[in-house]
Amino acid sequence: MSVSYLNPKQPPKPKPAEHLLPDFDSFVAVDLETTGLSDRDEIIEFGAVRITNGKLDGYFSSLVCPARPISPRTTELTGITQTLVNDAPECYEVLPEFLKFAGDSILLGHNILRFDSKFLLRDSAKYGHSLKNPMFDTLSYARRVNSKIQLFAALNLTYLTEFFDIDVQKHHRAYEDALAAAHLYFKLRAFEAKFGKG
Repeated sequence: MSVSYLNPKQPPKPKPAEHLLPDFDSFVAVDLETTGLSDRDEIIEFGAVRITNGKLDGYFSSLVCPARPISPRTTELTGITQTLVNDAPECYEVLPEFLKFAGDSILLGHNILRFDSKFLLRDSAKYGHSLKNPMFDTLSYARRVNSKIQLFAALNLTYLTEFFDIDVQKHHRAYEDALAAAHLYFKLRAFEAKFGKG
C-alpha cells in the first residue's frame, strides 16, 4: 500500500470585504508606502484621512521602522530613506493607532484591494487585531466608469489626479495619496453622474 504525504497547505490569505457601490459620503481614505512590492515587504508609512459627510474630519500619518531594508526603487519613488525611518515606531505600535482612527468606517484607497489590503490584513492578523472594514477601491471604480466613457488614457493615481485637476503636493507619500484618493472618489462620482449613466 502506498501512502502519499502532502505538504501542509499554507493558511488562506485573508480577503478584504469589498464595498462595490459609490453610495457613501463618509469613509477613511488610506494609503501605505512599503519597503517593496512583494508579499514579504513591510509597511514604512501610513497615511489616512477621515471624511465625514463629504468633508475632511481628521487625518493620520506616521512613518514606520521596518525590519526589512527599504528598496532603492521605493526610496526613488517616495523619498523615504532608511535613515528617515530608523527612529520611527514599529508597525505593532502604529497599527493599533491606525485601526482606532479608522474605526468601523469604509476604507477607501487607490488599488487598496490588490495592494494596501494585503499588508493591512496580514499585519492585523500578525499582531492580534481584527480588520473587518469594507473596502472601496477607486482604481476599480475608475475602471468601471471608464468602461462607459472611455476617456481615461490611464488609471493610475498620478494620471487621474491630473485629469481631474486634483492638487497633490507629492505623489507616493501616504498622506498625500490618501487625500488624493478621497478627492478622486468624489470627482469620479460626479463624472459618472454627468457622463457615465445609462
